[in-house]
Amino acid sequence: MENQREVVISRWREKVSMRLAQDIMQEKLLPEAQPNTMVRAVQQFRLSLRSPHFRRTLYLAVTVAVVTCVVYYINSSSRVSTLSDGIFVSARVHGLRWGTAISLERVAPEVCVHPDRQKEFVIKALISSGGLFVGSLTMITPQVSAMAREMKGSGDMLMNVNEAFQGFVYVPSSMTKGEAPQGDVPVKYLKTLIKQCVDVVSIDETPGLVSETCCVRMSSSLNIYPKDIMTLDNKFGALARLAMYGTSAVQQAKPNDAALIPKLAHYWWIGDRPISYLMYLSILSQLFVVQVERVTVYGNREPVGEYWELLKQYPRVRYSYHEVYVNYHGQRVASPSLQSDIFRGEIIYKEGGIYMDSDALFVKPIDDLRGYDAVASLDIMAEKGKFPEYFNLGVTMGKAGASFWKNFNEANHKFRSDLYGYNGLALPYKLWEQNPTSIYHNPHLQVLCYYGRYRPTWVPNYLNVSVHHNTNFNWKTDAYAIHYTFPTPAAMESEVNLKSASATDEAATIARFILDKAGIKL
Repeated sequence: MENQREVVISRWREKVSMRLAQDIMQEKLLPEAQPNTMVRAVQQFRLSLRSPHFRRTLYLAVTVAVVTCVVYYINSSSRVSTLSDGIFVSARVHGLRWGTAISLERVAPEVCVHPDRQKEFVIKALISSGGLFVGSLTMITPQVSAMAREMKGSGDMLMNVNEAFQGFVYVPSSMTKGEAPQGDVPVKYLKTLIKQCVDVVSIDETPGLVSETCCVRMSSSLNIYPKDIMTLDNKFGALARLAMYGTSAVQQAKPNDAALIPKLAHYWWIGDRPISYLMYLSILSQLFVVQVERVTVYGNREPVGEYWELLKQYPRVRYSYHEVYVNYHGQRVASPSLQSDIFRGEIIYKEGGIYMDSDALFVKPIDDLRGYDAVASLDIMAEKGKFPEYFNLGVTMGKAGASFWKNFNEANHKFRSDLYGYNGLALPYKLWEQNPTSIYHNPHLQVLCYYGRYRPTWVPNYLNVSVHHNTNFNWKTDAYAIHYTFPTPAAMESEVNLKSASATDEAATIARFILDKAGIKL
């Protein structure tokens, strides 16, 4: 089953990769006045398709082909064309003109057999027409453009090939003679330049990084994710952000209190079912803990039951008809969870406010969060490797028209109904990776409770399900909301259960706290 799933993912990536290639070649992603636009767009798209390990995504070869053997050779010409698995593009990075990114799995599969064959291929290409080769674990720096200017039309080059393949090789086209070498022939130049490349084995300790550094060679054992460099306060962090986001500035959302997230609460409820006691408590928490101006329950049938009749007595609570999503942008919407994924993005983008699942409730006001364009927190599971973490939008909020919700809605036009949690969990996390300033990640926004265990995501090793995370968690101060994913605590199943719950039952204590805020006595 896992292998079949990987095949599905791989085929989907290939299909989307070539669509992006067509957009690139038509220059839809590259306004001439903004030379870094394409690079950022392609790098960000790579992150949405490939492993988010940063050592796999930081090299600046602009290809999105999904292959197992790739040799990157960037020609100094500005030609634009395509190969079956590779993409030839033109962009300008650090003052260099980029051209070719070649995938060899189908074009020259024999090259993939042995590393020496790959070296031979690259050396021949460089000597034939000049250009830049970047190793797969390498970041080049702005210093490369200065080096290129110094080398233009200058003397011979000499370089140790084995070392260079762990860094980068640059050959000006003005120095090439179009002669294909035989065997493992050294290119000309670079002995001194290779010494300027810095080896990085830890992103926290990079004393060798100086302004003259031409490239950074990352250890093959170094697993770095975009989240690791967004706010990393050292030279490596600044350089990595420059490569990833086009700026060395710290990437973190900032509040703008001139316009606040409106106090509008939104729920999604399908069918004429009676609402649960937990949902009753959830809506009460919106009214009396957050003190929202309005709670709207959307769906194709008005809720029923005794708790809904009680809630309708509050003028701030209302029902609004909303059609069920059956087909969305030409795709069939099969699952209720996917319907709610689509709904929350659309309603927040349109009206702004707070979206909350029916099994979550607030225990603290949110006033200090309302300045941000969007707010979210992490989930307690993740698919390691492809997605280091997930976002959980069971409790989320944002401003109308915010860029994060616009991007989320557009991405949902091509949803993945075959992969559970892709659109609601993995996709929003990827959008945050691509644009960290568009959404504020606050781990205290919600704490998920799974099988009676509270799982705050700010504690070390929180993804390890064998670790008990109840220790030192104070729901009164540490979280804005509690999300009871499964199962519903017995004390929150009915008023009868709550009345009989013990004084040490934490779920019962939280329920009584909300009822007390609402002025309701058991």
